[in-house]
Amino acid sequence: MEASIYNKAYKYLERKKYYNYEKYTHGQAVSIGMVTACEFGEKKGYTKEGTTKRLVELLKAYGLPTFD
Repeated sequence: MEASIYNKAYKYLERKKYYNYEKYTHGQAVSIGMVTACEFGEKKGYTKEGTTKRLVELLKAYGLPTFD
């Protein structure tokens, strides 16, 4: 199920043209996709509340984008 959530986030980013190497590198797009999937998981009850906040803090500490 987790892979399914990630795939939905990944496809969303592709549709929004974030993952086309013009604005973000692959790794940066993955970072944004992770946050999108985590938020989705929290909203659906698959992911423990507060996980997105922790993930965003970690990704930002490494200089990775989390959203526009």
